[in-house]
Amino acid sequence: MEEKLAEKKKMVMESALKLIYEHGFHGCPMSMVAKNAGVAAGTIYTYFESKDELINGLYYYVKNSLFQVALNADNDQKDFKERYHNFWNALDKHYMDHPEIHKFFEQFRSSPYNTAEKQLEQDDWHDWLHSFVQQGIDQGYLKDIATDLHVIMVMGSLSSLTLVRTSFQHKINQRAVDLNKLADMVWDAIKK
Repeated sequence: MEEKLAEKKKMVMESALKLIYEHGFHGCPMSMVAKNAGVAAGTIYTYFESKDELINGLYYYVKNSLFQVALNADNDQKDFKERYHNFWNALDKHYMDHPEIHKFFEQFRSSPYNTAEKQLEQDDWHDWLHSFVQQGIDQGYLKDIATDLHVIMVMGSLSSLTLVRTSFQHKINQRAVDLNKLADMVWDAIKK
């Protein structure tokens, strides 16, 4: 029974992500999410008391998806440069396979949902990112600067790359720009 409930909740969240991607936060009422998920309108309130709760739940859901992708791509027995490239490629692919995740984060970051309290919460995804970078510093691969700066450089570049690929693909193709070189450019900027 719990598995069925978890599956329905996942369907609701995936539906909401898709609709937010297409219509934005304000353009997807709970009734639309329920209809798109194939559940009764009242069912959605079993999982989320309000749209605000749904959006905050989605924030944790998409952060966890990034965390899982990073964990699955990493092998701490490998050379750190290879680990970095595996991380980059896995997140790049995840963002391209799921553009709704990137769009959700963009909207969330510039919305009232992105409160100071939310920004200061401890979470596994950011803890892992900083630990990953610290390992690179400790092993002598990365510049010995604040891990935050490394995370901003890498994650900001991945976010920009996704934005360019989803919004300016025709222009990039016309100019024959090899966007895959960005991973090496970022590596060159952060390596020791």
